[in-house]
Amino acid sequence: YIWNITSIGQLIWQIIENKEVLWVKWVHGIYLKDERSIWNHKVPIECSWYWRKLNAIKYQMQKWYCQSYQALLGHRPHMKIVDLIWTVVALPKHRFMVWLEVQGRLLTQEKKLRLHIPVEDNDCCLCDEQTMETTMHLFEECSWTKSVWQELMKWVGITLTNNEIKQVLECIKVKHWKQFQKEVVAAISGAILYHTWRARNWKKFNRKSVHREEVVTQIKKELIERLYFLSKSKKARNCSFFIQHL
Repeated sequence: YIWNITSIGQLIWQIIENKEVLWVKWVHGIYLKDERSIWNHKVPIECSWYWRKLNAIKYQMQKWYCQSYQALLGHRPHMKIVDLIWTVVALPKHRFMVWLEVQGRLLTQEKKLRLHIPVEDNDCCLCDEQTMETTMHLFEECSWTKSVWQELMKWVGITLTNNEIKQVLECIKVKHWKQFQKEVVAAISGAILYHTWRARNWKKFNRKSVHREEVVTQIKKELIERLYFLSKSKKARNCSFFIQHL
């Protein structure tokens, strides 16, 4: 039985590849002349028994392909905050930066040392605390980031503790807010992360300081423009009271 399935699988593969075989050309001319793929083909009522058998095995093979692909990917637990990471309210570059941080991919000085990459200065370049630049310090403990965070939370009129981005998004997720408000606050959190990392790079590589006031103004401008663009969406209209206060 397994040998038969394997043989039929080879025939299906020949059909997919449109091999230069007379039988394959005949199948394409009779059964698949108006269709691009055998996977979408619906078996006609009047057809030979072997064509029905071949198509029956096709669905079984399709299931195997999916299972094999999932096995190669391995176990991938569902992340509950994915809707806040990839929210349309946030700018694409901010979403990507948040995703990198959630995956632990940002190359801080502390991570460079763990990867045995030589660094000249381990300290955070945004504050004068002479503390090693770690993810926790840069996005949670740094006085530069804290100042930006507090100013923007005051602007939106909410109280939310600054923390690592994943914990911030998890906290937003369980709030009893409307979905659009959650996405707006998540977008602000992502913008702070993005601009903090950008200010860090400007200071470290260009020797230029980025003032906190400039960052706060820029984030407000970006968010207001984004909200104006999304103002006619259903989610935005259901959250108009919150948006009007920005």
